[in-house]
Amino acid sequence: MELYSLVSKADRALGRLDGSIQTLPNPDLFVFMYVRKEAVLSSQIEGTQASIGDVLEIEARIFNPERPSDVDEVLNYVAAMKHGLARLAEFPLSLRLIREIHERLMVGVRGAHATPGEFRKSQNWIGPQGASISEATFIPPPHTELPRLLGVLSRRWWKLLIGDLRHVQVTASCGEVNGLI
Repeated sequence: MELYSLVSKADRALGRLDGSIQTLPNPDLFVFMYVRKEAVLSSQIEGTQASIGDVLEIEARIFNPERPSDVDEVLNYVAAMKHGLARLAEFPLSLRLIREIHERLMVGVRGAHATPGEFRKSQNWIGPQGASISEATFIPPPHTELPRLLGVLSRRWWKLLIGDLRHVQVTASCGEVNGLI
């Protein structure tokens, strides 16, 4: 019953957000900025130093020699998010789509040498550069648990999408799923 309560609360919040967006002179600009802000915040979890200003400068083609070199990670996040949202129009939310989005996220940045678009096969963690797992600020589930956990996640998506809660809009942040992949 707690899940229904949480989903109901999320649905009401989405309704309030939708109502607020109706009063904006340009809702597309709001979404444009929101996606970039989310990209910056999610990328900072991984240790990037790029700011929203850095992202906007790159997109406006403003040269700044002092810009952090990791701004490409944030731009990949934006591109991966756009790609995922576009694919949702023709393809269901699935583990296959998550892998496809992850592959786009990792093009030409840290971790590109690993296995973009594939579920990880070793333990990872998030922490200061050079930190050991004991110094990590976040440790996702062990890779050996991924098949089971991703199966549970997939079944929950389908229950939400085709069950009694069809009217609920389900959104997944690349950053949240990225720790699993």
